[in-house]
Amino acid sequence: MPTKAYPWFLGGMMTTSCRQKRWQAQAALAAGILGFQFICGAAKTDAYFTNQSATVVIGQPDMNSNEANNGGVGPNSHRYPWSVSSDNTRLFIADTNNHRILIYNTIPASSNAPANVVVGQPDMSGSQSNQGGAAGANTLSYPCGAFSDGTKLYVADTNNHRVLIFNTIPAANNASADVVVGQPDMGSNAANQGGSVADITLDTPYKVIASGSTMLVADMYNHRVLIYDGIPTTNNMPADLVIGQTDMISSDPGTSNWQLRYPCSICSDGVKLYLADYGNHRVLIYNSVPGIDGEIADVVIGQPDFTSSTPNNGGIAANTLYHPVGVQAYSNRLFISDYDNHRVLIYNNIPTGDFAAAQMVIGQPNPNTNLPNQGAGPQAHTLDNPSDLWAGNAGLWISERNNHRTLFHRDVTPTVTPTATGTATITPTITTTPTTTVIATLTPILTPMPYILPRDRMITYPSPAAGDVLWFYYYVQGPAGVKMEIFNMLGEPCQTLEESIPDAGYHRTRWNIARVAPGIYFCRLTLKYPGGSRTLPVYKLIIVKK
Repeated sequence: MPTKAYPWFLGGMMTTSCRQKRWQAQAALAAGILGFQFICGAAKTDAYFTNQSATVVIGQPDMNSNEANNGGVGPNSHRYPWSVSSDNTRLFIADTNNHRILIYNTIPASSNAPANVVVGQPDMSGSQSNQGGAAGANTLSYPCGAFSDGTKLYVADTNNHRVLIFNTIPAANNASADVVVGQPDMGSNAANQGGSVADITLDTPYKVIASGSTMLVADMYNHRVLIYDGIPTTNNMPADLVIGQTDMISSDPGTSNWQLRYPCSICSDGVKLYLADYGNHRVLIYNSVPGIDGEIADVVIGQPDFTSSTPNNGGIAANTLYHPVGVQAYSNRLFISDYDNHRVLIYNNIPTGDFAAAQMVIGQPNPNTNLPNQGAGPQAHTLDNPSDLWAGNAGLWISERNNHRTLFHRDVTPTVTPTATGTATITPTITTTPTTTVIATLTPILTPMPYILPRDRMITYPSPAAGDVLWFYYYVQGPAGVKMEIFNMLGEPCQTLEESIPDAGYHRTRWNIARVAPGIYFCRLTLKYPGGSRTLPVYKLIIVKK
């Protein structure tokens, strides 16, 4: 771990009334009234795939560039960006080493888009820590977190050891904050206010999130997360609860089911709390938002148990982590920014058991590699120290520190052509040439990939099948055995594919068709659940080869 003056990548008990407020807020969260990340209720689909390419880049003119402040400091440049988030209208990026927050009034739809507003600098060309002077209400020093609930803006001003709250989202450059947390006033910026850790102090905060009535701060170098019951409205407000410590005056790191070591990111889906525990190479899941100091976590990801803390424990794989720094839950899926493995892990369902494996990886060709930029230069499908991320209805944003850019990976949920009953259909067209050669073609039913389909239906991709691999897509309601039977036109069995599916959700099965003759085939899918089996309707497909 580098020196404390600059973060490594930058070069108390509650009263009864407070506890009641906590449980009231928690109940409201469970009812969907609140939400730390303002999760929209979109249905979960297999909307991403391993080694997926980004479609939009900001901070660089193209996907193959990675120069800091490429073209000079301006509204479309980045220098070691750390955080990305959205209120589903605007995009917020913590452009950390330019000591500023960039605000995009609309979420960018094209590459190299310029920001509309800058916070922490007098204009888009400014890039000095605290604007070259002392800390103030309008300055920043290595900010690592920016979050908005749609009304207020919250900034983790990391090297000023404070959180700034803007009561309205700034609409003009160089706006001043209204409230400071972690310091007695806007001009102070000492770690722990120059003294011992307390409920009013911060030491290198990395992340802040908030709902209508609650704010959480990842207080990294104090090895804790602070919870504030009620959004602070005056300077130097004390926290009400602490995670990672048993009281507000302790700051020791540790490895257990209640301790933390350099926590740097937090989020909630409105019910559970998720925490990236950087120094222990793990992500912790709390099944409910903690209501007591030193709350115990329920699930650990990245380690086999709560007492392990080895990076890539057992060797790099889909269930290991190496300095996770970003975490977000969205639409019952979990996203983790695995910083020093140069990848983002995606879990199709929120893990309920320890050491769970991710289903997809972005930034690497498979779960067992971890080279920055995959051992080459930056491209649309590579990552180099991805820091934070944010997922929404349209897709996934990833802030990428060492490539000085922020990437957007589109949610590739396809357009399904419905029938009168709303199910996907295939329409065969037979064309006879003068030589009487028959060529079978299919009207494509999915654009561009089949990652969503009605339950109790099956879809193949590509359609028509070509090349060496065909994928069967389907939905399972829980852990199940999958049996895929394939028959030719005469009804003769050609091949049977079987596998076990560990969890509910959308899944796919691979069929190697490299040595399969072209023609029309039929397939039958049987799902074997603990309480019985279910056979889906027989499906017809066509294999076309040149």
